[in-house]
Amino acid sequence: MSLLDMQRVFSRLLTDPYFQREFFAEGADRPPGYDLTERELDSLRRMDRKRLRLHAGNLAHARLGLALKSTPLSALVLHTQLDRHLVRFCREYPPIPVAESAVILATTRLCEFAEKLFAEGELQPAYAWDLLRYEKHLLVQGFGVASCASAAEFAHRTTPQGSFGDHVPITGPHVLVDHFRHDLTALLPRLQSGDVPEHVSPLAEPVRILFVKRPLKALVQTCRLNVAMESVWRRCDGVRTVDEIASAYPDPRPVVEALRALHRFGAIALTTGRTC
Repeated sequence: MSLLDMQRVFSRLLTDPYFQREFFAEGADRPPGYDLTERELDSLRRMDRKRLRLHAGNLAHARLGLALKSTPLSALVLHTQLDRHLVRFCREYPPIPVAESAVILATTRLCEFAEKLFAEGELQPAYAWDLLRYEKHLLVQGFGVASCASAAEFAHRTTPQGSFGDHVPITGPHVLVDHFRHDLTALLPRLQSGDVPEHVSPLAEPVRILFVKRPLKALVQTCRLNVAMESVWRRCDGVRTVDEIASAYPDPRPVVEALRALHRFGAIALTTGRTC
C-alpha cells in the first residue's frame, strides 16, 4: 500500500493518454511498477472517466500553450498543426521534476518534438523550423541560468594588459551561433504584422546568426556572421592566443580585426593564460 504510488498512477493518467487507455481497458492487467492494493486499484478505476479526460485534455493543451507563449510568431504558424500531435507529444515528453525554468523546459522540449515532425514531413511550412529555433534561442539565451551567469561573468572581466596578440580569447554559454535557411530579417516583420505566408523560398546559402546575451538585462543582441567570422569565433577555445589563431590563416590581419570586433560585441573575452 503506497499513497505515493497512487499519486504516481493518477499523475500518469492525467499526462499519458496511452497509459490512460490501457489502464481503463476491459480486463486490463495491474500496471507494472506500482505497489497498489486491490482496493487502491479499484478506487482509481472507479474514477469519473469523463472528468478525468476533460482535466487531462486541459492539462495537455496548457503544456503546449506554455511553450507557444514564449514563441508567439511560431505559434501563429504552427499552433493548429501541433494540436493534431498533442497526444504524441504528451506520450513522448511527460512532465519531469526539474529546477529549471518551466517555460524554458517546455519550449526546449517542444522544439525537439517539432524537429522530429519536420523531419517526418508532418509540419509545414519549412521556414517555421527556422522561426521556432530563432525564438527558442532568444528565450534560452535571454533567461537561461547558464547564459545569464556567463554574461554576468564576462561583464566583470577587464581587458588584460599587454599585447592583444598574446591574449587568449574565450567564449561562453551566453553566446550562440546557429544557421538558418530562410531570410528571417524579412520574415519577422511580416509575421509581426499578422501576415503569415504559406511559403518562403529558402536562401541559396544559410544565414549565420550570432546571439549574445547582455548582462543584467533580458536582452539578446543578434548580428549576422559570414563564414570566415564564424570560423574565427569557433577557434576561441581558451587554448590558443590571438596570434596563434591568426597564424592559421594566409593573411592574419583580417583575423585579428575580426577578433577585435567579436570582443567589442561581447562574443568573446580575453585572458592572459590558457583556460583549457
